Amino acid sequence: MKKKNQLIIPIIIIFIISSIIIIVSNVNKARQNTKTNLNVIKSSYATLSSNIQEYNQIRERYNILSQEFILETYKNNHEEYTRVLTEYNDVIEKIDLSIISINSRCNQLYSDQEVNKICNNYRQIYEKLINLYITDLNNYNDNLTKYNEYKNDDIELFTLLHTNYIDYNSDGIYEGRDTSEEN
Repeated sequence: MKKKNQLIIPIIIIFIISSIIIIVSNVNKARQNTKTNLNVIKSSYATLSSNIQEYNQIRERYNILSQEFILETYKNNHEEYTRVLTEYNDVIEKIDLSIISINSRCNQLYSDQEVNKICNNYRQIYEKLINLYITDLNNYNDNLTKYNEYKNDDIELFTLLHTNYIDYNSDGIYEGRDTSEEN
C-alpha cells in the first residue's frame, strides 16, 4: 500500500504541475493573441483612414466630372471618366482589405477603448462608403447608357466591384444609399 501511495503522489504532483504549465501557456498565448489583434486593428484602421482620404478625393473628382456630363461631348471625356473610375475601384479594393482585417478581429471586447471605438464604428463607415460608391457608378452607367442610346454607340458599362447595396452593420438602414430607392 505504501508503495502505491509513493507512486500516486508523484503522479498527482506531475499532473498538477503539467496542468499549471498548460494553463499559464494558454493564458500567455491568449494575451499575445490579444496584443497582436490590437496592433492589427489599429494599423488596419490607420490604413483605412488613409484610404478613405484617397476615396474622398477620387469621389470629389468624379462628382465634378459627373456634374459636367453632357451627352454631346461625353466621348471627349471618356478616358478621364475611365481613369477616375478605375482609381475608384482600386481604392475600394484597398478599403475592402482593411475591413476584412478589422472585421476578423473585432469579435470581442478589448481593454483598449480606442480599439473598441474602432470596432463599434467601422461597419457604418464601410457601409456608407460602399453604398455611395454603388450609387456613383450606377449613375455613371445610367448616363453612359443614355449616351449609347443617344449616339447609337456601344461603349461598355463600367464594372462595379460591389453591385448590391449593403447594410453592413445590420441596423436596417442603408447608410449612403439614395433614399428614394427601396431597401
